Amino acid sequence: MKRLTSSKDESCHKPQELNNKPSRSGSTSQFIDSRPEAITQRKLQNIANQYAQAKFRNATKAIQRFPYSRTNQKTNRTFLITHTGGSIIATQVKGDEDDLHSGTLNYNIRTTRDGKIFELGHIISDPELGSGLGSLLVYYMTKVAQALGFETIEIPTAAATAVGFYEHMGWQSLNAQRTSELEHKYANVDIDKEAIDKYIGHKVRASYNSNEDNHKMKKRDGFWSPKTQLRWDDLDDKERERLLNEERKAFSALPIRKQAAIVATQHHNMAIANTGMIGNTSLIMAKSFASVQNTWIDNEKPSWQKAEASRLDTNHLTEFPRHPDE
Repeated sequence: MKRLTSSKDESCHKPQELNNKPSRSGSTSQFIDSRPEAITQRKLQNIANQYAQAKFRNATKAIQRFPYSRTNQKTNRTFLITHTGGSIIATQVKGDEDDLHSGTLNYNIRTTRDGKIFELGHIISDPELGSGLGSLLVYYMTKVAQALGFETIEIPTAAATAVGFYEHMGWQSLNAQRTSELEHKYANVDIDKEAIDKYIGHKVRASYNSNEDNHKMKKRDGFWSPKTQLRWDDLDDKERERLLNEERKAFSALPIRKQAAIVATQHHNMAIANTGMIGNTSLIMAKSFASVQNTWIDNEKPSWQKAEASRLDTNHLTEFPRHPDE
């Protein structure tokens, strides 16, 4: 079959038409729009596709860099930071074996009609206070979120007891107006009592479980007894009430202004717990890194040291960057 083409004169008087090229299979025809604007659009699409592929490769490399190794210079403990699915886990690998610390952060990527949302689920650290694992886990979570291209991180349901920590890391209310409305709603006598009870209850429990002597595995009933921890959940009702009453007395002894400030903070935390939180990924990364760098030592070798070691590996001969002084 002859291919039909336009004559030279016809092409001068007719608008440019779509080229009709046979496909590789020969059974169907593929139409290629050769208009200048269509060619430009295809080029832009190719650039966008290449950018998306490069972004995916960079994200994969960033996530594949796990595990990391960090040492807490205050407690002299070394942790291995691993990434499994939607969890970032800190496991103690060096330090006091009778007083092991650990932490886990869970996140989720939720698909909505408007796109995908990176969400922080919850953070669990043992002990709850003083381990420094919270900011460390948040920092590595932001590395994952940033590598995947998320500019914000949301917390759909924040624990009221953790709101202060999240705000310190850079999160804020997801709905400021709703938060303000709830704060005013909570400002009554019954809610004040509930807020004080929650504040005292959490403070006593977290302090008891995080106490170094209680958290440490010890022989507490003689030489032949097994090593155990002292946990709040294992206390009888009488001992719990005694510790709570001590803290209630300490709270009552505070100046009225200080008590009011604590109650207002509790109202604020309870309100945000019901509205959720959102934060800029870069800001959270910067704030968490500021906390991490003062406490944690990065055990990773500098890139030039890794490269130097790799150059000496005769089984994998590859060109690597040199030491800055070479």
